[in-house]
Amino acid sequence: MGEKWNIRIWGTRGSLPMTGRDYLEYGGNTSCISVDCKDELIVFDGGSGLMNLAKELIRQEKPRPLRLFFSHSHIDHMIGLMGFSPFYRKEWEIHLYGEAREGLSFRRQIERLAGPPYWPMGLDDLQAKIHIHEIKPKDALMAGPDIAVKTMRGSHPGNVLLYSLEGQGKKVVYSLDCEPDEEMLRQMADFSKGADIIFWDAQYTPLELKDKAGWGHSSWKQGLRLRQMAQADKIVMAHYSWEYTDEILKAQEEEALKEEPSCCFGREGMEFHI
Repeated sequence: MGEKWNIRIWGTRGSLPMTGRDYLEYGGNTSCISVDCKDELIVFDGGSGLMNLAKELIRQEKPRPLRLFFSHSHIDHMIGLMGFSPFYRKEWEIHLYGEAREGLSFRRQIERLAGPPYWPMGLDDLQAKIHIHEIKPKDALMAGPDIAVKTMRGSHPGNVLLYSLEGQGKKVVYSLDCEPDEEMLRQMADFSKGADIIFWDAQYTPLELKDKAGWGHSSWKQGLRLRQMAQADKIVMAHYSWEYTDEILKAQEEEALKEEPSCCFGREGMEFHI
């Protein structure tokens, strides 16, 4: 089975980061999840939670190759880039993965956000060794000697990539910002088959989702269906609406647990070991 993978949630929120006492239990930072495979550090999305990951990496003082995979370039998934301190240290080597969108290369998307006029420094000013990789749906690539990353097209305005990370007898699926119909849900079940953990978009309650058709998000109910269809061990909800307080999410979690006792509503700082 190899070394254990240590997985940590750094951001659970969708659309916008939130602060305040109503967001303490589930967290207010936007999407970011790390998978530490010992020799490889793999990160999904660069939301505001990425900055807290940066603090931990600097504290550890153990630079190593880092691979950051973006689901898409909406700002809530990239806003942590500017504050990612390893970018500004020459001992770090960082690989960024994402797809071309709306006529812009992946590199150009990063330059538009993390550079003038919105940020004083551009990619060429960073001290770390930066490698930019443009990927697409149905790609398969290696993120280490025995760790494979596969991609799948999801349903979201402007498109989105879903990710499967597999190796050493383990499998993690990252599937945020997706509004699947029945056919896509079946495809996702095949993509996620036998996963140890699926991270799922639970942006809206099942009731509110009915009024948000076409917005590119899902609810915990669809997530529970996917877990069963994929025969996955665990499904972890994330990407909660910025409007949902701890009280709202707690009520949703209690409702979900009645249907599936193994259901997990992710919290910022939560860790999993597989």
